[in-house]
This record gives sequence, structure tokens and C-alpha cells, in this order.
Amino acid sequence: MTEGRPDYRELIKSPYDDEPEYPSGWILLPIVALVVGAVTGVMVARSQPDTVAGDTSSSSSTTTEAITAERLTGFPDGYTPVSDAVAAKVLTSYESEDSTYVVIGGVARGDADREATYMQSFSEFVLQQPDGSVRSWSQSADFDAPGMITVGFPESLQPGAVVEATPVEVGEPVTIRLFDDAPAEMVVSEPIVLDVEGTEVVIDYFEYDFDEGYAAWHSDPDAPAVVDIVVTLVGTEGLGTGDVLPIRILSFESVAVWLGQDVQGDVPTWSTGGELRLGRAGPFRFDEDLIESITVDVIVTLATNPGTPIEIPIP
Repeated sequence: MTEGRPDYRELIKSPYDDEPEYPSGWILLPIVALVVGAVTGVMVARSQPDTVAGDTSSSSSTTTEAITAERLTGFPDGYTPVSDAVAAKVLTSYESEDSTYVVIGGVARGDADREATYMQSFSEFVLQQPDGSVRSWSQSADFDAPGMITVGFPESLQPGAVVEATPVEVGEPVTIRLFDDAPAEMVVSEPIVLDVEGTEVVIDYFEYDFDEGYAAWHSDPDAPAVVDIVVTLVGTEGLGTGDVLPIRILSFESVAVWLGQDVQGDVPTWSTGGELRLGRAGPFRFDEDLIESITVDVIVTLATNPGTPIEIPIP
């Protein structure tokens, strides 16, 4: 660089320029680590006592015994049975923004059928405290960890508190067609009242386009439900999830709905109201001339057969 003139080379550098040649020292660290490991291994090997030929006093023999693994038929200590095959335990709790979150994990009995055993579903959680009780305001599960449920309560934990969980069975999903020939974009601000097997479920607000959407809903206070909304671009079959389904703009409350399966694939997180964020399941660029029609469906799953509440201690 000429004395007194600023260096603008970095400002005008093109992303297509060849990468600079790094000094050989940048790969020195892993090589040194390998060398040190090798030297350490040699030193450890040399530190072992030598065995003199014919000296049986310093020789050793190894006896290998076969170990047979047996499956336990019960549950680990500290877990509370919540069904015939599943037990649950409060793993941890934490506070955030004036709310307490309790993480509950489940385990299956060792001899349970792995193909037919799921985490027990709970329609309601109540935090029983020395000075009273409070109902949960949320529950959530992770698709990658279906045996864990995070429950939110609107107050702090007190010593001696327990979680009271009401086990339920998962009903059959009910699909209701809202629109059979919908436009590319839609906003529905008037409530849509649905009758789901005698239970009232209301879509309070709904909007979508080809990229995303939003909906709000509520159900009867005594009728916990899981609600999904699916906007289907009929004619785009093979471009969506799994290279089989059509492109859809949908909520992701259920793994089974997202994958287009009829089998249970996740633990439902029950609620009597909520908000849904819809996203596209399929490519962002496609030939819109392929669309034959657009349909909008609501898929509602109800909790059935509530059992006796079970107390799960909080350590």
C-alpha cells in the first residue's frame, strides 16, 4: 500500500474472489493433539510392568462371564404410575415472567408393547399448594421428545406442592370441511361455530395466504380439544410432505396431521382455546397453474373418558 493512502481492498472485495491462503499453522492444533495422544498412549503402555518369561507369579488371567439382561416389569423409584404401562415424574421446574413451568417425563414399563405404548395424555393439570389450588394455563410437548410434557401455571411454587393430573383417552379426529372452493387469500373475522359430536368448537378468527396463516379458537370450558386447520392446494399432489401429499398451509399441533397419517404419532396437548400459526408444508416456488381448487378443513380431536386425578409430587 502507498504511504498515506487508505486500503480499500476489503471494501471492493468480491464474494467470488479466491479465498486467501491460510498459513500452515491453522491446522497445527489438531495435529499436535493427535501427536500428544499418541505419545501419551506410548507412555502409558511403557509404564506397565514387564513380565519375565517363565515367571508365572506376575502373569494374569481374565475370566469373562456372560451377562444376561432382563427387562424390569415395574417402574423406577420416584415415578408415579399414571396408566397400566406408563409412570410419570416431575423432572424439573423453573419460573419465567411470573409463571411456573413444570416438566413432567414419562417412562414405559419394561415389558410393555413398544408399538402400542404412548405417554399418558392429561386433559387438565392443577397445582395443589398449601394455600390453595390453581389450574394450568398451558401444556406443550416436543415432537422430538413425546414422553415429556411442559405445564405452565400462573404462580410460583410453594414447598410441598403437587401436580394433580387428570388422565384422558384420545378420541378419533373429526374432519370438518369449512370451504370447498376457497380463494388464494382469505380473512374470516366472523366466528364459525362447529358441532363436533355434540361439543361446540368455535373458530373465532381465521386468515391465510399461500405462505402462512393465523387462527384463534375456543371450545366448551369442560371439553378440552386439539384443533388443526389445513388449507390444501388441490392439484399439487406430490409436491408436499413426503413427496406424496399436496402443498398445504397448516398448523402443526399434530404430527399425524402434518404427515397425513391416521395413526397416533404424538402426545396431544389439550386446551379449551388457543391460537394457531399456519405455515407452508411444501416448496415455496411452484407452478400455481397446477392448483385445481383450494379447500379448508378443521380437524378436531376431543379428550374422552376422563379418569380419576393423579397426584404427582414435585421434588
